[in-house]
Amino acid sequence: MPKEKKPGWRYFKSVEFDEEFAIHEKTGWVYFEKGAKYSPAEIKLMTDNGATIDLATHKVKTIIGGELVGYERTGTDDKGKSVAGGNGNNKPNDPDSGSKIPGITGNGENNESELLEIY
Repeated sequence: MPKEKKPGWRYFKSVEFDEEFAIHEKTGWVYFEKGAKYSPAEIKLMTDNGATIDLATHKVKTIIGGELVGYERTGTDDKGKSVAGGNGNNKPNDPDSGSKIPGITGNGENNESELLEIY
């Protein structure tokens, strides 16, 4: 039996995460069926930095929740130059800035790694 769809929500299926999710049309909150949820501020953080949520980070959000509070891109671009990204508020040496999530990598097209921080 199909799940009841509530008014004011748009429903989708994530192939990457193998679960359904819904976006609230007025607030922009995104809720996944297994419990992960993303605020409009988290979506903006990812969008502003050209990031996409990876499976490891999504699993952390599903299990323990938390909030994405920073984005950092480190490594080198395809010309060997050092790259850094983010909103300028990310201070990885500041203990109050949240914890980095290890093991998140880019798409393999260049020598970069990307980190989303969950607070």
